[in-house]
Amino acid sequence: MQDPAYVSRRTEAHWVEQIFNTLVTYSAVHREVRPSLAHYWEWDATRTRWEFHLRKGVRFQHGRNMT
Repeated sequence: MQDPAYVSRRTEAHWVEQIFNTLVTYSAVHREVRPSLAHYWEWDATRTRWEFHLRKGVRFQHGRNMT
């Protein structure tokens, strides 16, 4: 599989959704960005620097905590 940001086939996109989590997701129904791995985020006055606060207790497949 290539870089998940550049998948072009429907089957690849399906696998990416099943394997990878994102910091946030977008709900087209509610037209809003929703938390995923990040439970909270904030930005500076120019909106060029963003800080994401990660959920506690999330582990990688090898068992280590996400930091």
